[in-house]
Amino acid sequence: MNQGDMQKLRQEVIQDAVVEPPIPDAPYIKVIFCKGHDRWMPFTGYGCDLDITTTVEFIEQINKAADVLNKKGVE
Repeated sequence: MNQGDMQKLRQEVIQDAVVEPPIPDAPYIKVIFCKGHDRWMPFTGYGCDLDITTTVEFIEQINKAADVLNKKGVE
């Protein structure tokens, strides 16, 4: 699979994963982890309003999850 095929597949996976929440017009937070060339990367979509402190804490937890997927900090 060449570089162009990988990029096309990656875009298809992201597009297929971005769907409406199960309850119409309900607030949601969607986190998708995609494998890049050398690491897992999180993509987050917010369908709700969060205060800045909560958003920062949430992003920190998502980054910790990505680190676990990437086996950083794991012995």
